Amino acid sequence: MTTALVKGLSTDPAGRQSSIRSWASALQRGFDGPPDRPQPDQRPRHHGRSAPPLIVAAIACAIVALFLSVGIYAALNTDRDDRTRSQLLADGQIEWVQERDDARLLVVGPGTLTVNQSARFVGSADPETDIVWLGPGGATAASKDIVVTPRGPGTLRLHAVAQSPEGNPVVVSIDVDVTS
Repeated sequence: MTTALVKGLSTDPAGRQSSIRSWASALQRGFDGPPDRPQPDQRPRHHGRSAPPLIVAAIACAIVALFLSVGIYAALNTDRDDRTRSQLLADGQIEWVQERDDARLLVVGPGTLTVNQSARFVGSADPETDIVWLGPGGATAASKDIVVTPRGPGTLRLHAVAQSPEGNPVVVSIDVDVTS
């Protein structure tokens, strides 16, 4: 997963995946993990001073989490002066807009929800391109819209990601208040 994330965030367009959809697919494969392997009949024996497998796994998870955090932070805080703008629409929905490199990503959805209330967020990109949604727990979806149902109170964070003609990510980050 780290490899797919780092490749997708490359500053060199030739070093990135060919499309946002292929990047989302590579990230999803990383979240799914490796295929199941048959368990050996016997536990391995450790000789010398090597660390027990549980400690090695915990350290590996911490390193992956660190790289993932840095990568997502870099994707969401690239060197741009413009920030996501938002405005309240007449029907009570909120419109979030981000522009970068002659590209525009617009998302419309509610600003507040209650627990177990489903809500639809609709995205549109100009020029027309795929939109990938990043949700809680690393969930991804490649579609123009997404329906979410929060299961607990707090803040629901969503990110809609499109690609500019120059190959740079255009990101709309949304924080939705969820009440009981």
